[in-house]
Amino acid sequence: MHRTTEVRLPEELVRRIDQRVGRRGSDRSRAIEELIETGLATEWARPAGPKLADLLAMATGPCPADTMTDAELAAFAEDEVRAQRAEPGFVSAHA
Repeated sequence: MHRTTEVRLPEELVRRIDQRVGRRGSDRSRAIEELIETGLATEWARPAGPKLADLLAMATGPCPADTMTDAELAAFAEDEVRAQRAEPGFVSAHA
């Protein structure tokens, strides 16, 4: 089942969609539908980063955590998380 939805788009965006339609030989409605489907499908997909074992394998030498108390290690981890969240462009996975 399809529903008709009216959306205001900037002229430049319509021009780009029409260029895509011309290259692919579809119609504007189908092109917009494909773009929305692709956007929604990839919205939550995150590129797979290195596995923890791979990251740990890259570490060499003594580990500063070996000399830290549990409280110091917990405080360090909390500070790092806080700093990461303060970085421009940070997006929470739970937002």
